[in-house]
Amino acid sequence: MKTLSSIHRHAICTLAAAIYSVSHSAFAANLLELSDLSTLSLRQLLDVSVEVSSLHDESILHAPSSVTVFNRREIMDLGVRTVEELLNFVPGFQSSRETFINQASRVGARGTLNPQPSYNILFLMDGQRMNSDLSGGALFENRLLTVANIERVEVIRGPGSALYGTSAFSGVVNIITSRDSNNAYISAGSLNSREMHVNRSIHQGDWQASGFVRYYEDDGQSYGADLTNTLNPAVNATRDPYSALDFYATLSWDDRIRINARHAQRDMDDFISFQFIQNGVAGNESYTDSISLNAKLFERKNWGLDLQLGYMASMMEEVEKLGPNLGTYEYASSEWELKLDGHYNFAGNQLRSGISYRRPETDKWRFVNAATGAVLPNGPEDGRDIVGIYVQDQFNLTPQLHVTLGARIDWYSKVGSSLNPRAALVYTPNSATGLKLLYGEAFRAPNRFQSDDVFAGNSSINSEKIRTLELVWLQDYSNWLPQTLSIQTSATLFRSWHENRIKITPGPGLFGFQSSNDTSTLITSGLETEVTAGIGANLSLRASYTYLPETEEDPQSFASNKFTLIANYHRRDWSFNINAQYHSEMQQLTGSSNITLNDHWLVNTSAGLHLNKKLTLIARIYNLSDETFHSPTSVPNLNTGVENRGRTFSLGLEYLW
Repeated sequence: MKTLSSIHRHAICTLAAAIYSVSHSAFAANLLELSDLSTLSLRQLLDVSVEVSSLHDESILHAPSSVTVFNRREIMDLGVRTVEELLNFVPGFQSSRETFINQASRVGARGTLNPQPSYNILFLMDGQRMNSDLSGGALFENRLLTVANIERVEVIRGPGSALYGTSAFSGVVNIITSRDSNNAYISAGSLNSREMHVNRSIHQGDWQASGFVRYYEDDGQSYGADLTNTLNPAVNATRDPYSALDFYATLSWDDRIRINARHAQRDMDDFISFQFIQNGVAGNESYTDSISLNAKLFERKNWGLDLQLGYMASMMEEVEKLGPNLGTYEYASSEWELKLDGHYNFAGNQLRSGISYRRPETDKWRFVNAATGAVLPNGPEDGRDIVGIYVQDQFNLTPQLHVTLGARIDWYSKVGSSLNPRAALVYTPNSATGLKLLYGEAFRAPNRFQSDDVFAGNSSINSEKIRTLELVWLQDYSNWLPQTLSIQTSATLFRSWHENRIKITPGPGLFGFQSSNDTSTLITSGLETEVTAGIGANLSLRASYTYLPETEEDPQSFASNKFTLIANYHRRDWSFNINAQYHSEMQQLTGSSNITLNDHWLVNTSAGLHLNKKLTLIARIYNLSDETFHSPTSVPNLNTGVENRGRTFSLGLEYLW
């Protein structure tokens, strides 16, 4: 695969320079604004507003879901580069390296870990779906999602189909981009890595425009024969270089109309593509383009109607072998989506309802032989019609007892319909305590690979279903502690019943297997806990522990114990962060049996030195102890699991306008 051309690089640098040269007088963002976020009193954190739980702003304390939120300051302090990395700090979530389609991550929640597309998790960016109908997930066409322009990440832990439909199965990740950032960043580091990104925002009366551009590239880490020989005895070493180009733009008027446009491109050479490894031949190229229009059609005192119109197109090309034949797998899909959401407040009730229509198309789905140019269709190139209708009511039985009731029904052409309700009781006896009893159902329609693929598809396959019961306790202890100490805790007990799970089993497919529904019921359960603490004016801590006594097995690719710790220290002109993750043993499928992958710690650190009010020097180290650890992969012949990168570091400069 070719890397991004020099023309692309020149264009990026030219655009960055143009943005950088805009007058410094427009929009007075400065370092103090960012510092205010890090010193937010923990006594206020339960009042932080989230949108993802009910499609309107409400506090975490009252939200009828188990919710985790990371703001921009926390993300910057962590030093993570991607959303996938960030999600490992969410209780109950697991993000691990995958090589099914070259470099990528796969994300799962609450005891189940899907293949790379991660189709049991719904990803949204500024309200627009990122999951495609072809793969069912977001991380097949999108991967290594940058955090450089993110304002906030809101995560529902548990089912969300009662609002969002398919794929909101085990969780929902709502990515909210920044529209008020004005900064430029440039860095260099190990593996010959280099990164540049620019955020720029301009206000003019009721109009606001923001733009973001980023380029990243590295030469990759070297891996030896212990990784490569199991797939190709003729290859004794490989590397994992990649480059990334991101662009995002927003234009809005009076908070009533907003247009978002996005382009994300990834280029990856060598390394592993499923069971194929050959340096100079293997590789992957992908891009995603999307545009969305959000408009408040009507906004009155007690009611309103919102419109969302979106279009997304994705392409991916993977060089690999099909049997003895070398060639390129080509995937292209597109999708239109139209949504109308209404809200009406009356007699203490907050009533919401909406309707959506999606028309996903499979534009290209084939294997092209490199030697002969012969085209082998991998599945039909057509579309599906998807209609969803939801209704939700929120009201108070007493001033302390809040009720949420809702349901959504979705109709899928070629698949059928699914009805998914939700119910929540939220009891808040005071501003420091919250108790939640939650019930929700969700579904996931089979993706096109599972229903129509010529190698493993099954046209009679049914949707997966999950039912989840949760008990949540939120507590703020700050009123009982000295002013210099703040502590908050959250604990969630859950139990889920999975039905009609889609699995690969022996069958009449081309290679002797096919997708089918498992008739047994999988039960997963667990405890998710989180503690946040502020000590004095400078030190903040955030820790989580997840215990999953019941997870998916054979193989058990989800860690039953996970611990995370984040420590931030800010003082005058410098800041320091150290964060750690612990994952217990997991299993790797190796054909006829499973092997155990050792438990591991991953420790990262970052530091910032404010040279002045506008310029900050930032140092980051990933995998501080240079630990060699492996993640479970869906590639059965990779019997060591997939090796993760060792220690890497970068040194950068950030300039604030």
